[in-house]
Amino acid sequence: EIERLKLNGFNIVLVSGAMEDIIYPIGNIIGADFYLCSEPLVSDGRYTGELIQQSIGDGKRALVIRFCQTHHIDTNDCIAYGDHISDIPMLTAVGKAFVVNPDHEMRKVLNEFKLNEI
Repeated sequence: EIERLKLNGFNIVLVSGAMEDIIYPIGNIIGADFYLCSEPLVSDGRYTGELIQQSIGDGKRALVIRFCQTHHIDTNDCIAYGDHISDIPMLTAVGKAFVVNPDHEMRKVLNEFKLNEI
């Protein structure tokens, strides 16, 4: 799917609630062009346990919208994939949204939010 999207001119933006130290290696393997993830506060080279930005739920939606505004992209031209109920704010912010391998909670709301399962 990633290769197909890239061939069709899409950038791959990996959006995750995890922090960059976890996401970057995975993103490099799958060929992500950009990363939007939680950003931990680091003091004296150590994680404090606080976040500068979080990217779960509404935080994920806000990051996607801000990214699109910064890059002059219409959110209606974006495709998003999610698997968890916390992805709904992001999925409803874009033009096309797909749910991959939904858990029980997510499966219950697919129709309510007009989401397609793949």
